[in-house]
Amino acid sequence: MCKTNQKNNESDCNGQGKPIHFGESITYLTHHDRMAKDLGEDLGVARTFLHTHSKMIDGNIRWVDEHAQDFHDKFTAKWNAILSAYNSSQVKGETSLQPLSEMDIWIKEVGGPKKERVYGLLGKSN
Repeated sequence: MCKTNQKNNESDCNGQGKPIHFGESITYLTHHDRMAKDLGEDLGVARTFLHTHSKMIDGNIRWVDEHAQDFHDKFTAKWNAILSAYNSSQVKGETSLQPLSEMDIWIKEVGGPKKERVYGLLGKSN
C-alpha cells in the first residue's frame, strides 16, 4: 500500500471515524457488473447501493452512515409507490404512464448530478 493510501486509510475523516464503505476501490459500474455476472442477473441501482453501503453483521444490516440508510429507505418507499401506481394503471388498461426507469427515479431523488457525480453511483452521472 502506498503512503498516501495508508495515510487516507488511517484517517478519521474529520472526526467521523474510519471510512467504512464496503465496495472496495472500484467504480460503481465495475462493482455493478461483477455482481450481475456473479448472480447471473441484472441488478438495479438500489440493490447495488445496498450492497456497497451496508453489510450484514449477525443478521442485521449495518449501514455506512445514517444518510445512506435514510436515502435508501426514502428511495425504496418512492420506488415501491411508483411501481404500485404503474402496475395498477396497467391492470386498468391505462397507457398514460411511461415505462419506468429505476435510474431516472434514483437521479431525481438525489437531486440530480452534482459536480458530474450522482450520490450512490460513484461518478456515474448519465
